[in-house]
Amino acid sequence: MPVFTVHVKWGKEKLQDVRVDTESPPRVFKLHLSELTGVSPHRQKVLVRGISLKDDEWGKFQIKDGSTLLLMGSVEELPSAPAERPTFVEDFSEAHLANVMDLPTGLVNLGNTCYLNATVQCLRRVPELREALKRYKGSVQTTAIANSAESITAALRDLFDSLERDGQAVPPIILLQRLQSACPQFAQKGDRDEYMLQDARECCKELLNRLTKLPSWEDHKEDKPQDKSFVEEFFGLELCSAVTCGESTEASDVTSRKEKRLHLSCVAKEDATTLEAGLQLGLVDELNESRSHGEAGMSLLESSQICRLPTYFVVLLDCKRGQDDGPAPATLLPKVTFPMNLDALPLCSASLKRSLLTQRQREAEVTENAGKLPNIESITRRTLQAFDLLHGDTGANSHGLYKLRAVISYDRSSVSAGHYLAWLSGKKGDWIKCNDTNMEVVCEQDVQQICAAESPHTACVFLYVSEPMGMDDPRK
Repeated sequence: MPVFTVHVKWGKEKLQDVRVDTESPPRVFKLHLSELTGVSPHRQKVLVRGISLKDDEWGKFQIKDGSTLLLMGSVEELPSAPAERPTFVEDFSEAHLANVMDLPTGLVNLGNTCYLNATVQCLRRVPELREALKRYKGSVQTTAIANSAESITAALRDLFDSLERDGQAVPPIILLQRLQSACPQFAQKGDRDEYMLQDARECCKELLNRLTKLPSWEDHKEDKPQDKSFVEEFFGLELCSAVTCGESTEASDVTSRKEKRLHLSCVAKEDATTLEAGLQLGLVDELNESRSHGEAGMSLLESSQICRLPTYFVVLLDCKRGQDDGPAPATLLPKVTFPMNLDALPLCSASLKRSLLTQRQREAEVTENAGKLPNIESITRRTLQAFDLLHGDTGANSHGLYKLRAVISYDRSSVSAGHYLAWLSGKKGDWIKCNDTNMEVVCEQDVQQICAAESPHTACVFLYVSEPMGMDDPRK
């Protein structure tokens, strides 16, 4: 008979009628005793007539109905309560959680204002801009003759300050009002008296154009003439353009000129589905007759090359439909693949290419010989040139290498009128997906999937930053 009923004496207690199945391993019986007494199996010693019960076999441990077994062992002490109550994610406030995870503060959607929220989040990824705005002394003006550039700059400064101070989602009311006052198209409303969705690319252009009131980065240096604003220094591109009349190759038919811009267009076509190819197309423009003083029907071709690269390189996606159509709406934009690291060398003029290559060679020499050169100060000074801190051209990129800092995408899956989101690079190699007030940590692969065919997103605004060479980036 393999099943017995026994009594177990444990200290001053006696457990009556305990069932024992000798067809199961002894450890099963010990687990049953643990349930009855609280003594863990590894702390138990079970005896009958001086014979100890093993874990894996009954052996000479002979029992019968009514046998009395002796159990030796004590209950383990319960762990003491933690000195501090554990804190869970659910216990954190929105502000504290954002601070712990190093997430940006969200912006409240005021009704189809996601285009503005995404643009502001991208601009906040420029630490020099945050610092320059803190030094700005202008104020928001609400009069009819208010200076739009000064008011927008001050409103952006105040919004940045609220985002850093409050730690909770902030409604960009003042900035939106000043932007609508300066650019009435952003105040358009639909049938239900709600704001219509506007283009994030146009918003980005208008904000950059109206930040020209920001003084130069080195305005504190009295001995240096300030002929550029902050935006022109750190976002300003200079293009050398050649306008050719028709198919003529004569030198006399070529007109040269220089142009300043705060962004470049990436023209997407069926045969140009990469950002690099689109940038090349964006530097070529067929001019219409109204822009020339030549004969009727004259064909003009303007080809441009970059002769100055900024620290921050803004690229806006577009597709040319016709000479007078203007920028294509976001709903018609095709997808383009974009690199996480961009080399602007192919876009530059011959003289700038020589300068960029020389700087890269110098940096390679510094990196290679850093452990061999005895003069550490000379190494530091030469390496700093990669960040344009010693160059006369403040804010310029001396090597032409860029790293993706932020992206704005247009989401076609929205039921209403589409939706804009910002994707921001983090400090630890991760990325942050900004959807108005909602922040989500994602990986680099998620950002690269924006251009996948099955993705509802289309990347339309790109912010690249000058990639550091030879030493840690001092901008962080």
